[in-house]
Amino acid sequence: VAFDIFCEVNDSKTLTLDENVYSLDRVFEYGSSQEDVFEEILPCVRSVANGYHASVFSYGHTVSSKSYSMHGCDDDDDQRGICLRTLDTLFVSAKSDQKEFRSTISISMFEIHNDVISDLIPNGHSSKFPLDASELTITSSGRIEGLSSWDITSLEDSYSMLNIGIANQKLIGNNSPDYTSKSHTFVKVNIKRTHLKNGEIIIGSITLVELAGSERLKATSAAGGQKLRDAQSVNKSLSALGEVISSLKSNASYIPYKNSILTSALEPSMRNGGSVLMLTNIASNPESRQDSMNTLAYATRCRVSKQSANERI
Repeated sequence: VAFDIFCEVNDSKTLTLDENVYSLDRVFEYGSSQEDVFEEILPCVRSVANGYHASVFSYGHTVSSKSYSMHGCDDDDDQRGICLRTLDTLFVSAKSDQKEFRSTISISMFEIHNDVISDLIPNGHSSKFPLDASELTITSSGRIEGLSSWDITSLEDSYSMLNIGIANQKLIGNNSPDYTSKSHTFVKVNIKRTHLKNGEIIIGSITLVELAGSERLKATSAAGGQKLRDAQSVNKSLSALGEVISSLKSNASYIPYKNSILTSALEPSMRNGGSVLMLTNIASNPESRQDSMNTLAYATRCRVSKQSANERI
């Protein structure tokens, strides 16, 4: 969890807000850097190069800096977010063993808004976006039919793709901040490594998700109409995600992936022992106090202990 100025940090794993104590795997104090946060995620990212699957979520209510955590700032390397740092780590890994493996890294980017899936980089590096693009469908196994995937060869290549995806998302939502705050935004990265001598193929993937804002329905019900429907859709999908994580944590025989489009899309990266990490963000303004408490309560329920890459949650 990212530290908030009206919280009291008890130690590196607990904090107090309005006399409520929340226990998490790690609490980052105010002033922690993007690098500090990524160091906690790094083992999960490195496992992907060895053929494992992982999911990393940036969660919180609107204005809690979810986007900053995931994408960071454009013009400052020190402020780079999880996405670019993840890709940089995979490129470094691919280069370090290029005498033994041939590596291919590919990227997809899409959003889920009110259960509608939209490809955010359907034309790759082309900024031209088809306004009449049809909705994508998802199969029973969680594969999204028609979703584009593009090979990338450098961090600059990745940066360009991500910026095009973000621009296209704004275009879909007519540049409305309400639209983007109520969309789950996915960046999926696959790495395929082929052994140069014996032909063995190792495939890993990581799904990076900026979850939609988790505001209370009470805060949006007065607006009514589309805003209320958006909030209801978001809360329903977040509830379904919480159920999936709880089921995985308890080693349940049945995991309810099909309860929402969000969890259906996450099934390929979360099943079969895939690692899961949730970065919880809370805002510093006093008006967000209740939302912050709700966010921390959700994170506490979803909390998973640290695990090796091949263990079930």
